[in-house]
Amino acid sequence: MEWWWSRQLREKGIDALIHDQDGIVSRAQLLQAGWSEPRIRRPLRNRRWRAVHPGVYVTHTGPIGYGERLLAALLYAGPEAAWS
Repeated sequence: MEWWWSRQLREKGIDALIHDQDGIVSRAQLLQAGWSEPRIRRPLRNRRWRAVHPGVYVTHTGPIGYGERLLAALLYAGPEAAWS
C-alpha cells in the first residue's frame, strides 16, 4: 500500500511536504526522499528537531499544535490509518 503523501513527495519534494505538514515529518518520508540515517539523526542530535512519536519528528522548536499532533499520530500509525 502506498502512503497518501507519496505523490506529493515525488512531485514537490521533501521541503514542500514538510511545509505543507506544518513542520511534521516522518522517518519514512525522509528515507523515501533519499535522506541517509546520519542526515536524519543530525537535526535530532542538534535539537533542531524533536521526536513526537518514534519515527515522527517536528522540525521547529515551538509548541506543537493540535493539528500537528493529529498528523504526527497519523504518520506514526501507518499508511492504512485515517482519522475522522
